[in-house]
Amino acid sequence: RAKFNELTHHLVEKTMGPVKQALADSGLSASDISKVLMVGGSSRIPAVQEMVKTLTGKDGFK
Repeated sequence: RAKFNELTHHLVEKTMGPVKQALADSGLSASDISKVLMVGGSSRIPAVQEMVKTLTGKDGFK
């Protein structure tokens, strides 16, 4: 898993850009979000789950 995380870290970081942009466009802050619904195959990746939790302070629902 460590090697996988190393190889995909830049991709996980890159996907957080649209999340941050969506928050900015909506005028909401992360604290305004009550739930995060995780969908798609990449939502199973622990690094993605952790990044979402770090960004929003919420565990994603699967």
